[in-house]
Amino acid sequence: MIGATRIATGCAEPAAKPAGYFPRAKRLFPINQDVHFECMKGTRLLASGVGRTVAISSHEVHFTTLELPKPRTRVRLVLEWPALLHDTCPMSLEIHGSVIPGAPGTVAIRIARYEFRTRAVKRSKPLPVSVS
Repeated sequence: MIGATRIATGCAEPAAKPAGYFPRAKRLFPINQDVHFECMKGTRLLASGVGRTVAISSHEVHFTTLELPKPRTRVRLVLEWPALLHDTCPMSLEIHGSVIPGAPGTVAIRIARYEFRTRAVKRSKPLPVSVS
């Protein structure tokens, strides 16, 4: 039997899974960024909220939020990407997917598609106005 503990041969009990253990993902990267999400049904917005990512892989995103969406809910997730395009232009990562079971206290999204988008540059000083 696969995964069973065999007491007769003296094998130890399986180790407890560490906090934040995500069994489906092959490699999760710990990226902690603020995230905004929208839960959709068709074209109708059911709910929206904010949270913070815990980890990201090529197939899943795990994040925390106060209001947990129901499983199989379609979700649009937007997070500010930590790298700049050409060292000057901020980007965001927009992810579309559906809610799947995750670790306790987190939401897991199975990624259906994603897109990097450029964001407006936040200026610290107003642009000068020329008077003629």
